[in-house]
Amino acid sequence: MSGSGSHLQVAQGASGHAGAGLARRGIASVIDAQVRRFVGAASLIAAKFISSKPLRRGDHHKLGDAGEAYAAKWLRGQGYTILRRNAHTPTGEIDILARAPDKRTIVVVEVKTREPIAGRPRPERQVDPAKLVKLATMLAHLTKANGWHDRPRRIDVIGIDWPAGGEPELRHHVGVFVAKTHSPKAR
Repeated sequence: MSGSGSHLQVAQGASGHAGAGLARRGIASVIDAQVRRFVGAASLIAAKFISSKPLRRGDHHKLGDAGEAYAAKWLRGQGYTILRRNAHTPTGEIDILARAPDKRTIVVVEVKTREPIAGRPRPERQVDPAKLVKLATMLAHLTKANGWHDRPRRIDVIGIDWPAGGEPELRHHVGVFVAKTHSPKAR
């Protein structure tokens, strides 16, 4: 992205991007299995924090933006480096692009925030197999554009229940999708 001072390549070329045809190569079934594991995962990390500003009911976009900012701050506190927020690719936008605390793993983070209502599923349940295929396609594009083939890469999902005027509850689902790492070919 021009003017950012970063060498990170995000929106390079609208056609011929890496990951085209992922669904045709069977990735959808792999992701579907990982989604089932994700939805039933017992290994989610839950945390409660005090809200700095109460949010008004019915303000969907502001709530989503606040959730993404909150998630980025939480991730920083966990040792992640935020590479970019709202990173644009030819196939869509990534909420948060980060580097994990191990300083090698590239993480695409999808953030879903909503006000909790009795009987309604948690916000992270909105990340269905089609959304994971789209996120995997965006990760593949970034991998090619930035030469990350030899780095570990994954997709995480953060769900936030944020009651009006209350404390947000964050759940971090790590490794909902893990990309294959390719080592450089020996010559």
